[in-house]
This record gives sequence, structure tokens and C-alpha cells, in this order.
Amino acid sequence: MTDPLYIPAPDNTGTTTLRRFTYQEKIAARYVIAMLGDGGGVLHVTGEHIEDVTVATAHPAGLPAEQWNFMQVKTKDDRAPWSLSDVIAKGSLKSLWRTYQAVRGHGLDYVLTSALEGHLDPADSALTALTHGKGADHPDCLSRVSKHLKADTDKIRDYLSLVRVMPLPRREHVDDKSLAGLAELAPQVTTGELRAVYVELMNRVHDAMQGEAGPGWKKKLGVESPSEALLRKRLTAASVHDLAQRLRRPDHVLLAAYSDRLDVVETSLVRKLRRGGASQGTIQEAQFLRSQADEQRLGEVALGVWPADSRVEQDLDTRLRFTATRVTRRHQERAHRPADFIWDDLLQEITSTAGDIDRRPLYAKDPLLLMGRACSVSDECQFGWGVASGEV
Repeated sequence: MTDPLYIPAPDNTGTTTLRRFTYQEKIAARYVIAMLGDGGGVLHVTGEHIEDVTVATAHPAGLPAEQWNFMQVKTKDDRAPWSLSDVIAKGSLKSLWRTYQAVRGHGLDYVLTSALEGHLDPADSALTALTHGKGADHPDCLSRVSKHLKADTDKIRDYLSLVRVMPLPRREHVDDKSLAGLAELAPQVTTGELRAVYVELMNRVHDAMQGEAGPGWKKKLGVESPSEALLRKRLTAASVHDLAQRLRRPDHVLLAAYSDRLDVVETSLVRKLRRGGASQGTIQEAQFLRSQADEQRLGEVALGVWPADSRVEQDLDTRLRFTATRVTRRHQERAHRPADFIWDDLLQEITSTAGDIDRRPLYAKDPLLLMGRACSVSDECQFGWGVASGEV
């Protein structure tokens, strides 16, 4: 037995009372963000089972078993640094003691962490010893914790060898630090998109902490037990795969082989280009870029990355249409092959203004993809490519 989800929780009231507390969720989210970036080898994060947050990481020695971090998260309103007396008064060590009694003997490699909002008192040597996992070697710490827990010193010594104390960002700073972590993972993603990902991430953490992480996790995780109710408290890489895709959007797009992307169908776009006297090379470029842009859009829609708000897409098309019609007007009096002149001029115009046109960005501000999207706009009869002499 290697998974704490099989171990009955000594106190399961946290799931019910969590609705009043969001700080624990934000701390859990920090580990989910680490999982998104594969930071520290985080495998999964479980909320409100045995402890407030349980983080499983890959074993540093490369062993198949996970390492488990059972975290008791405590907050306080005043900004005074934490002392060992504060930690004892808040009941953090008592909760971890219950956890210790519940999980020992189950063959787990684990630590017990008292995670505290704010700073620690550097002058408190007993607390400092706990931060380094040396509480069992500190006589004052050992004596005070033994008295607090009313337990034999030898048992407390073994318990304290597993206890760690860790300071956490204060509640007014934790969101900014998490957003900074996301930005470090995905520097090419806009601030607005990062905030949208963070909001969605917090929603999923909230659901997991209340045991509502979505149906069917047993099937997704490929296990028959533990119970569905417990698995709904766990977030894995699969749980946030779509968010990882949103963060890993490329800052450039690779175009496929030219010969593989030509569309043999005579679309409205092709008919308009022919009417404008476009050369065969221009028509082939338009077909190719149109298919590239369509494929990019469909791929991101499938990944859940494409904006659900249709106004974002409409804004891009409007900007492309304004740009294209302005260029078309400059060349509409040309009698010979106006479409070729419009094509070259439009590509140059889009290249120089890609950042202003593709503000989201939907197409990585790539001028060629934006040119392909412009072809889609033209295909919808929103602008033409001029009329060559002899054409009606």
C-alpha cells in the first residue's frame, strides 16, 4: 500500500469547513503551478484528505515510490513573526501529530510540514531547528512539543524528525507570486491570458479541495480504488493538461510543406483573385496560407485555447478587413493584375502592423498566418482583390 488515499483520514471535517478559507486553496495552487512546469517533480496535489494539502513528488533518488508532503496550512491576521509558541497555540503540531499516527506503518516516504503565512522569528532557536528538520535534536523544542502533545519523549523524537516548518507568502502577495510563476513558465503569453489561466486553475483547485474535481477520475487515473470521492480531491497533470497547453502556446508557428497544403477547391477567394488578374503563384500562396490559418485555428479550438468570446475573433477580422480594404483602394485603378499588387502591399502592411492587428494574439503575430486569415475574411465576401482589365 503506497498511496495515502487508502488511509482513513483522522479528521475529515476540513472538506466541509473549507468554504470559509481560500488561502489553503491558493497554496495548493502554487504546487499545481509547479506541476504545470514540472518544477520539483510534482506528480499530483490532493486537497483536504489527511491534511490541508498533500503533495506527491517524484523520489529524488529515482525510486518508483513517491515522496509525500503532508501540509497543515495556518494563517494569522497580525504581521508579527511566528514563534514556536504561536505554532503550538494554532494547533498545527497537534494536527500533524494525528497525521503521523495515521500514516506511520504504511510504508510511505513522507514529511510533515507546518506551513505558516508570514515570517518566522529568526531569534526563536527551537522554531529554527524545526525549519531544518532538526526539532528532535533541540532539547527545548523536544520538551515543549512533548508537553504539548502529552506524549512520550521517544515517540515525539521520531515524530519531530519528520516535521518541517515553512513560511509562506502573506495572503495579499500570494496571487502575485503565483502569477509570476505562471509568467516564468510562459513568458510569451499575455498578462490577460495568464490571469485567465490562473482564475481557471483556482476554480479547479477549489473544486478539488471540496471533493468535486469532476466525475470519472477512477477511470482517468486507471485505478479501481480508492473511492471516487477521494479521487475527486486530487489534481494530476491530466487534470490541468488543457491549462498547460494554454501556457505552452508557441511564440512562432511552423508552416507545413508547401505542396501538402494546396486546396484544389475553387473557393470564393480563388474566384476573386482570378477576377483581379492574380498570377498562379499568388493564388497558390493564398490557398496555402488560408489552409495554414484554418489549421492553426482548429488545432487551438481542439486544445481549448481559442477564446470562447466570439468578439475577440470578430475584432481581429475587422482589423484585417480595414487594413485590406485600405490597401485595395490604393490599387483599384490598376488595369493589369491589381490582385498581385494588392497581395504584395497587403502582406507588407500586415507585417508592419501585426502586433496592432493580432492583439490577443490568436496567430502569434505571425504575418503569414494573418495573411491566411485575411484570405478567409476575403472568402466571406468582406473584401475583394480588384478587377483586372477584361474582367467583369
